[in-house]
Amino acid sequence: TDFFKALYLANLPKYRNTLFFIILDEMNLSRPEHYFADFLSLLEQSEDERYITINNTPTEALPESIVGGKLRVPKNVRFIGTANHDETTLEFAPKTYDRSNLMEMPKNISREGRAVAAQYNISYEWLEQQFAAAERTYAAECAKFKEFIASKDFKELIEEKNIGVGN
Repeated sequence: TDFFKALYLANLPKYRNTLFFIILDEMNLSRPEHYFADFLSLLEQSEDERYITINNTPTEALPESIVGGKLRVPKNVRFIGTANHDETTLEFAPKTYDRSNLMEMPKNISREGRAVAAQYNISYEWLEQQFAAAERTYAAECAKFKEFIASKDFKELIEEKNIGVGN
């Protein structure tokens, strides 16, 4: 499939610094927690443990980079899912929201007067540098937040309010 081909290419040394975006359009036409649950769990693993197992295929029929019947999901791959909300779609289960970063797009945005670049060329290395810089810049805030959510006061508050906290 195109999905498999993209993962395979992303694993090749030639494309190590290339960002791959896999777009899952209209994910909520059926229940993602049914068809995508195993994959969401896989993405929660450390980068060294993210492998897809290729079942029922003789080893000699597999390309060289598929070792032991397993294809790595490399860190230069990002998944983007779209979802519409109307009478033809289903709501996401809470566990799906817990494993996602959401961006809600407002309806009917006027696009007048906006220039859009014809092409973007963002490397994986650049993206990694941006994440590292953000971690350095906001290290104190992150430490303060982690201390707060581990505190007795916070735990008592969410228990008192009967609030559940996901990932």
